[in-house]
Amino acid sequence: MLKQKVFAPNTQIFIIGLLLIMFGFTAWVARYSATLDGFELTVFNYFYNASDNLWLIALTVTQLGSIWFLVLLIGMFFVVKRRPDPALRVMRAGVLTFGAAVVAKSLVGRPRPSYLLENVVLREVGVRGLGFPSAHTALATAVSLTLLPYLPRKWRWLPIPWIGLVAWSRLYLGAHTPLDILGGFLLGLLVAICASYIPWWGVENRSNR
Repeated sequence: MLKQKVFAPNTQIFIIGLLLIMFGFTAWVARYSATLDGFELTVFNYFYNASDNLWLIALTVTQLGSIWFLVLLIGMFFVVKRRPDPALRVMRAGVLTFGAAVVAKSLVGRPRPSYLLENVVLREVGVRGLGFPSAHTALATAVSLTLLPYLPRKWRWLPIPWIGLVAWSRLYLGAHTPLDILGGFLLGLLVAICASYIPWWGVENRSNR
């Protein structure tokens, strides 16, 4: 007699589905919350109202989630380290994350804190466009997790402060709300997990293994 096969769902597919639901719910809340209040306002004020002496630190660490830092990383792996594989994977993660963030911003349409609150002033020059999700947080999350397998074992804790510092800086600089940060983190995590299924020149895809 044949034994009946027990259905075991793929753990990674389950995680992707869960993250999609969480991101979708966060985006829905962000789209239909016209004001910044309650717990979100409390968290935002806690970080935004910190000492003005932290401005230079925040402006520096926020670059860890910028396009310019992404280009620098890619160039370092290509030119300095001569390692095309991590460079191409970082490029894929960065392009996918930035593209997804642009699409999500246009669909959700949530403005930045300075439009939601009267007494908020952006502490960063050149910030424009919509707020949700935080592209800086999304890029920091996707890129740092993509690099995780290439880091020496003793440095594999690095993504935690990397993501945390960028998230903190976006709140302190008044560029994003806590909901924007959460959306950016979830989006970056989704890209980091899903990127290996998406074809990219010079990179072996999981679906081809």
